[in-house]
Amino acid sequence: MTRRRRLLFALIALCLAVGMPMIGAELFLRSRGPLRVHGVTFSHPVLHHAHRPGWTAQIESFTSEYDSFPVAFDQDGCRYDPQASSTEHGSEPNRIAFLGDSFVEAYQVPYAESFVARVEKEFGTRAWVRNYGTTSYSPILSLLQWRTSIKSWKPTHVVFMLYTNDVDRSTALSDADYLEKAVRDDHGEVTAIPGSESKVEGFLRQFHLAWELMRVYRGLQHRALHPKAANESTGAFTEPNPDVEEPTPSILLKLKQEVESTGARFTLTVVPSKLRHVTPDTPHDGPEFSDKWKAWSAKQGIDFIDLAATFREHASQHETLFFKEDIHFNPAGHSVAAQVIASALRPALK
Repeated sequence: MTRRRRLLFALIALCLAVGMPMIGAELFLRSRGPLRVHGVTFSHPVLHHAHRPGWTAQIESFTSEYDSFPVAFDQDGCRYDPQASSTEHGSEPNRIAFLGDSFVEAYQVPYAESFVARVEKEFGTRAWVRNYGTTSYSPILSLLQWRTSIKSWKPTHVVFMLYTNDVDRSTALSDADYLEKAVRDDHGEVTAIPGSESKVEGFLRQFHLAWELMRVYRGLQHRALHPKAANESTGAFTEPNPDVEEPTPSILLKLKQEVESTGARFTLTVVPSKLRHVTPDTPHDGPEFSDKWKAWSAKQGIDFIDLAATFREHASQHETLFFKEDIHFNPAGHSVAAQVIASALRPALK
């Protein structure tokens, strides 16, 4: 046997030794049900990243603060309850679209416990409610989302939820960061913000085994970066508190203008400060992020739903509305947010 043939056989043997167990593991994982994922978006040529239409997966928590449960998205990429009985829509006099990032998407809780689903249940046959929230979205991506999919649904009310990283650039998820990647037309108008995922990454994300390996890696990474310490026992963490800074105000005004040009009503709300919520007795300098945008909204004539004031009331009673380690609302937080939002929207419904 020539040296070349020996090398070829050795290579084939190595591929079989590695490949067969991987194929077996992949088949076993597929037999267990939907993908167990830690993220629910995929690269998109216009919206940078988006939900896969008609997709269902099993969400997993790195912090183990919430149980595993299915997340599902309809043909427009809106999150819905896969375990609820199907309901015929179209006769409701109101259509409410919720826009924003992962606080709206809320994959940290089963859909029925999210504030969007609670608002939907509260209004019943008075309103068709849809959850367009997408993790890591900022106003510029929601503006493109409005133009490409939401506008054609013809909502009567649009509620946008703002978060600190929409303005702060420390996490590369702000409007300013996304605009650096934008494609513009001859008039300078943003037409797309293409995703950066490679074809290889997209291919690997189709395999259950790849998600499992990444889940293990991300879990170890989380434990390394967030060791159990005194600050976690109080829920304290570093939280940016940026001012009202461009380009976000201009983008929100443009979104408001385009929404209202269709006859729909635009409303802004802001995620309350978790840091101030979990440490209510600690002095903090200046107004919190939500208060700044409340004042700005008043000057711009924008309807504003103040969640922070109610969250502060619950904090004074030592009722926790956020997960301990995860930054998002826990089920109690979603319940409170739903009560405030539903109460604010109710008078404007037909």
